[in-house]
Amino acid sequence: MQISDLVTQPTPETRHSASAPPSESESTRSTSVTSHNSDAEDGELPQVVPPLSRKRRAEDNTRFAMATARNVRLKKDDEDRVKAFAQMTSPQQRIVIFAELKALHHTADKIMPAEAVFKIPDALESRMERYSFTVLVSPTCFLYIQEESPLKLILEHLKANPSWGLTRHIKETKSQMGSIKTRLCKLLTNRRSSIKAVQLKKSLDPDSTWDIVKLGEEMLAIGKPVLTNLPKLTLPMLARYAFLRQILIECTANQSNKEDYWTAVDRNLKHIREVKQTPARISEFFAILLQNDCKEYGEGDRDQVTVDAPTFDGPFDDDS
Repeated sequence: MQISDLVTQPTPETRHSASAPPSESESTRSTSVTSHNSDAEDGELPQVVPPLSRKRRAEDNTRFAMATARNVRLKKDDEDRVKAFAQMTSPQQRIVIFAELKALHHTADKIMPAEAVFKIPDALESRMERYSFTVLVSPTCFLYIQEESPLKLILEHLKANPSWGLTRHIKETKSQMGSIKTRLCKLLTNRRSSIKAVQLKKSLDPDSTWDIVKLGEEMLAIGKPVLTNLPKLTLPMLARYAFLRQILIECTANQSNKEDYWTAVDRNLKHIREVKQTPARISEFFAILLQNDCKEYGEGDRDQVTVDAPTFDGPFDDDS
């Protein structure tokens, strides 16, 4: 018989096997259920008592959260956050903690550790103190404050000799080079102050005016704390110190002139170079200044004064 024919055939009735007679216990239960149903039909429906739930009731930690927040002295806004956190479910609390940790990590990444305090090496400090003196007492000092002339000259000399302490690492570290420049500027300021406020002004004291040799000796004496062997006094030095003294006289005489002393010095040096132009003519001009100073204040004993000017671009390079 084909499947199509089989499908059209009527479904045969299902034959049930003879069931065994019910047992005594089953008969009793059946009777009890029938009796109960009969009673229910005669009266009200039986009251259904729900079974006790096994789910634990959520604890209210609000009071504990607020007490804890106050114990650690949190602000009002933070107290409210702790209270809200206590009312969250455990999964919600874990998510909040994770988010707060991530935010904390991002903040920590942005915090830069404080750099260690940079201490200038002793050998380098000694060189800086030396050159801040020798450059300013040199008769070839180009400018005293403008264009950072002394600072640049000293730095170039130190950079050319890294064995003195200005190493490649220091030069490539911006903060450390900043400390070097700041220290040099302070040293130069102190030296200029000593030259003007101490030596030059004292040389003009009416009760004990210094002659030019005395002024030169006192100018070089500024370097005693930093140099074992002081440079010898030369005629170019005397001429330069006569020039510095003359500018101070002019600044003091003109009370209406508010120009800074060292600014006036640099301005006059530039003017002299522009007008005289050649080294020979510039030397002749300073020689005249020296002669005028000697006539006014005396020339002193020049037996120990030499003619040749020392090279001050890097003098005293030994460790004395």
